[in-house]
Amino acid sequence: AELAVPGTEVGDVGASVNRMLDHVGSALEERYRGTEQMRRFVADASHELRTPIATIRGWADLTRPYRDDLPAEVATSLGKIDSGAMRMSSLVDDLLLLARLEAGRQPTREDTVDVSSLLVELVEDAHVVNPDHSISLDVPPEALEVRGAADQVRRVVSIVLTNACVHTPPGTSVHVEALAARKPVSGQLPSDVVA
Repeated sequence: AELAVPGTEVGDVGASVNRMLDHVGSALEERYRGTEQMRRFVADASHELRTPIATIRGWADLTRPYRDDLPAEVATSLGKIDSGAMRMSSLVDDLLLLARLEAGRQPTREDTVDVSSLLVELVEDAHVVNPDHSISLDVPPEALEVRGAADQVRRVVSIVLTNACVHTPPGTSVHVEALAARKPVSGQLPSDVVA
């Protein structure tokens, strides 16, 4: 009881520590609220952008049959609008997926996903799309499998691989490696895969 008496050295230090802990607690709560607001904003904005992007893509699609009859620069412009709208649509889908994953929403359907085969396929695709990058893959000889929604696992890995190529200069070496983080118990799938 003497240690908490105000006006004593120990009491004053105790009061200061309590105030500091209150400030830390408040700062953590504020940061959590800020992060949650940002996640909600990204999810809401992404959701709202889907309709106008779909509209742009729809109008661009209507021009396809007539592009051969248009002046070259108009046809080129319409093609650029079309490809830009498709890219925006893909980015919005990526944002929605990341917002959902960050919110901790689990996929509704879980599959056994062969991560090794998935990486081989995605790296092969990346070679074709990014011929100016040197992309290598290193996976163990045994298949790496995880439980999850196959399409979401594919999308997340694809986002990471695409970003590695898009946001680096030509000639960059991109190395993709996957390994089991923990040895599974006999008869179970690995609990974690690092890629």
